[in-house]
Amino acid sequence: MQGPLAVSRPGYVGPGGLFPVAISKCLYDNYWNSSTNSPKLATSTAPISGQTVNQTPNTPYVFQILSTYQANGCDAGQWTTLTSQQNDVPFVRGLIAGQNTDSLGIGSQPGTYIQPGEKNTLCTSVDNCSANGDHSCEYETVPVVNNVATGYQPVVAFACVRILKADNGSKPYILVQMSNQPDKCQAVNSGGVGPNYGATTPPRLVQ
Repeated sequence: MQGPLAVSRPGYVGPGGLFPVAISKCLYDNYWNSSTNSPKLATSTAPISGQTVNQTPNTPYVFQILSTYQANGCDAGQWTTLTSQQNDVPFVRGLIAGQNTDSLGIGSQPGTYIQPGEKNTLCTSVDNCSANGDHSCEYETVPVVNNVATGYQPVVAFACVRILKADNGSKPYILVQMSNQPDKCQAVNSGGVGPNYGATTPPRLVQ
């Protein structure tokens, strides 16, 4: 007889499991309900300070991520190339398609590499796979960092985000919501234990 299955919150995520955007922990401090382990819901249609997209009341807040945007004083997020410093568009496009070959863990050295700049063309790739496109990157696991300044930053958690769309205009952004949907938020090749920001590890048998 099979024993019960246990699911935990990842402390590390392995190859193919991470999307190349880092999210600021400040967003989670402000917009994640840690008592229910779920996203806080918007209370009005007004955009968050520092953002331009309207909210939908009673649904999880949406956030414009990339270097131009803040959210109520928080840096929202930025491109990351995970353990590599490669700064070219084809490499990041490969990461968007799930081709990262490394593992990343909470507190592991050197951390995740935050990229400079906005890389407008990549927003088209993200839009194509988002909820607005073919849905292949609609739900993704991302590293959470305290600081989205360029350079290696330590990972403090892994989160599940729903990628709604991306815009490559003069102020490009990726539009995301925090998510905790168990059927969508399983991080590939993940394990260990970390804070609960919606992402889960694959279930494993409890001995």
